[in-house]
Amino acid sequence: SVDYNFDLIGIAAHLSDYRLCWFLNEQLQLRLHKSEAPFYVSDKNGKISGSFSMFEWLDEDNFRNFFLLKNKSDGQFLFPELPKIDYFLVVQEAGSIDIDDFLMQMKEIKPILAVFNLDVATFSSSKKLIF
Repeated sequence: SVDYNFDLIGIAAHLSDYRLCWFLNEQLQLRLHKSEAPFYVSDKNGKISGSFSMFEWLDEDNFRNFFLLKNKSDGQFLFPELPKIDYFLVVQEAGSIDIDDFLMQMKEIKPILAVFNLDVATFSSSKKLIF
């Protein structure tokens, strides 16, 4: 069995990645910033098959990392099984945040249409997020 040591929040929002990042930073007191490189996905042969916009914050004080990933890039989905999700907030160190509190605060951001606490074990694409 795969050890998924992260929480996954799906976000439906018709916002640019920069705008969503700003709203999340303001509302949740995060410090997400554009990562130096996008999030790359490789095929079975190790060849890069896609790249997705990524923002990150390595919260060293609390021993956890946050990643905001765009679900769609160049007509491809990071999670093809979730095409209605626009972004994913990945929190490495599962259980390091109060998910219900985060979801409640995120719902207060007006341009966010919906947020979902996703069970990573139920989606085969979750394996792409083990890094």
